[in-house]
Amino acid sequence: MITKEQLKQDLLRLGVQKGDVLYIKASYKSIGKVDGGPLTVIDAICETVGNEGTVIFSAFLKGSCLPRRWFQKKEICDINSPTWNGVLSSMMLSYPNTVVTTHPMFRYCIWGRYSQELASFSSETSAPYDILKEISENYKAKSLIIGEGTYGIGTTHISLTEALIKWNYNQRRINSLIYYRNKESKLVRYEDFVSVFCPKGLSMFTEKIMNDIIVGKGNIGTSTALLINMNIALNLERRILSTNPEAILCNDPTCFTCRMSYSFSEKKYFSFIFKSSDSVLYNIRYLLRFFLFSKKCR
Repeated sequence: MITKEQLKQDLLRLGVQKGDVLYIKASYKSIGKVDGGPLTVIDAICETVGNEGTVIFSAFLKGSCLPRRWFQKKEICDINSPTWNGVLSSMMLSYPNTVVTTHPMFRYCIWGRYSQELASFSSETSAPYDILKEISENYKAKSLIIGEGTYGIGTTHISLTEALIKWNYNQRRINSLIYYRNKESKLVRYEDFVSVFCPKGLSMFTEKIMNDIIVGKGNIGTSTALLINMNIALNLERRILSTNPEAILCNDPTCFTCRMSYSFSEKKYFSFIFKSSDSVLYNIRYLLRFFLFSKKCR
């Protein structure tokens, strides 16, 4: 069994320090069998950065997409609704002294020194990733990534959106909608108009800058782990995507997101339909759904 002290030593060896502002992207299962479970992992992280540090987890809420939501019962979420971001994020929702932000869909759990002031960057009126932009630019934040299958730094949505706006590009996708009961008991209707990317494209893009943004590499428990400078990552991404937004695309000729959804995508519809002879009807339905229900996002 992996103990809390072992986890703290792993974090220190990785380069985590007292006073760090950490954005966590972690797979709990990859860490191994931990004495005390997920709570021990959170305790280890918080104790390592100390009260002078800050720990941030995504605790996003899942909306529903058209046409599925026509046939679903309207579900109303609130600040205590469960997240789809994994067991550690779920535990953080009720962790002592944690501030849970009030964004209707892109919600965060913040613990530590800057929790109150950072929560203002994830309010009902905030852009989805304003808080990550703020900590990258002004708080010397680091992204702690635990797990081989865990991808993304937390900055690419910001740099991609800025690039799309600069070039007057957009992405068409079927967005999601959520109904949220805020602290004043007012019902808020929120639609997600954030641009997205495919996992392979993100992985290929991140790989190009990885050597320049890593400040620590090692293991947490039985899992691989990376510590990344978010400010350097954001600035490098901005430099690349502001001149070449297509750098976010993967090399899979059948990837719908990369080949079809952006303003600069190839949009070879027939190639997509016939990419697999046994799924032609499915591909036609998928494309029709896209044409009927997609909206412009950035």
